[in-house]
Amino acid sequence: VKAVQTKSGSGANPISDSAVDLWKTFRNWIDQVKAGVLMPKQTQFEIFVNSRAKGKLCAAMSEAKSQPEIAAVIFSIRKKFLNKGGSPKASLPEELKKQMLVVLDPANEEHFAAIIGAFAYRNG
Repeated sequence: VKAVQTKSGSGANPISDSAVDLWKTFRNWIDQVKAGVLMPKQTQFEIFVNSRAKGKLCAAMSEAKSQPEIAAVIFSIRKKFLNKGGSPKASLPEELKKQMLVVLDPANEEHFAAIIGAFAYRNG
């Protein structure tokens, strides 16, 4: 099974580290995994952007395949978006905070890690 999200590269970068669309996609995938609609071990998760858009965290998630690599990427994401108490940083826009509350919820970490392990980013 392939779960593909296509993003337009016109305008704002849809896969920049702080792109709400990027994190909304991961949130939707997490919701679908939790609901039993998608099974990470049987699903390829993919974002396709019709431009040369780049995002450091998106690229890191796409490249991470081993458990240590996936754990390191999640650590980097947490460091970027959460404060020391584990809440979204006050400086984040509200819509981004909403996505991060789900994506980085410790209860969802196993699902998020499994999705990252089966994730690929393509552009063109």
